[in-house]
Amino acid sequence: MIKERRKHLRVKKQLPLKIADKSFDVITETVDISPSGIYCRITRLLPVMSKIEVIMLVPVKDNGRHTKKIKAMGVVVRSEPVILEDTDRAHYNVAIFFT
Repeated sequence: MIKERRKHLRVKKQLPLKIADKSFDVITETVDISPSGIYCRITRLLPVMSKIEVIMLVPVKDNGRHTKKIKAMGVVVRSEPVILEDTDRAHYNVAIFFT
């Protein structure tokens, strides 16, 4: 059996997400999230070690009708291209570590 190396449990949760730096911004949603980072899919290459800003909209406890904006800084620790037959739907799987 492979031992889990992560310090924090990841939760599969789709949250609206904006990823930005000085020259671009991308709107997407999380695939999963943990206290140390997020995993998402985007349509643009982000090189590993890119420093970025992450803005998430997290639902508050009143039936999810309201959200709270949470800003964090992060660094891209993994960026994997996903090759699909339909090139209009190609994307990258990206892991971002909160800094």
